[in-house]
Amino acid sequence: MRKTKIISLCSILTALGVALLWLGAVTDILDITFCFASSIIIVFAQIELGSKAALLIYAATGILSVILLPTKFAAAAYLLFAGNYPIIKYFLEKKVKSKTSLFIIKIAYFSLAMGIMIAISKFIFLVDDGLVISIIIFVLGLFACIIFDYLIRALVSLYYAKLRKRLRIDKILK
Repeated sequence: MRKTKIISLCSILTALGVALLWLGAVTDILDITFCFASSIIIVFAQIELGSKAALLIYAATGILSVILLPTKFAAAAYLLFAGNYPIIKYFLEKKVKSKTSLFIIKIAYFSLAMGIMIAISKFIFLVDDGLVISIIIFVLGLFACIIFDYLIRALVSLYYAKLRKRLRIDKILK
């Protein structure tokens, strides 16, 4: 019975993630915002259901968003960064004990993800904003990623301190 409940919850969370990404793709100006919002689902799944379920939700949401979204930028941003970052963050913080090393690794990951997203927008989506604009986007994206990392940490703390007892997910999954 527990596996059935976990699969059902994974399906619901996947549908919610795709719906959020779809809202971002339709509004077009809020695509990154909804992309980050949908990654909060992965954080929740990581806490309550474990890494395997979080990876399953990430993969299913990513595949469905590539298929279903009218514009693919939100899906690409989700697949390249926002969807997998909560899982990567969990494992990095579990393995790397030095805060300085952890920060450097995160900055390197953010830089790689931002570079890939800029390259995809330039070579696949054929958006060429020029070098100066690309550098500005890179720096602003890096700053947004650092804020995103901090917000995930704050939301996890809030979830453990206030919301987890109220939601009683552990009783639902028994």
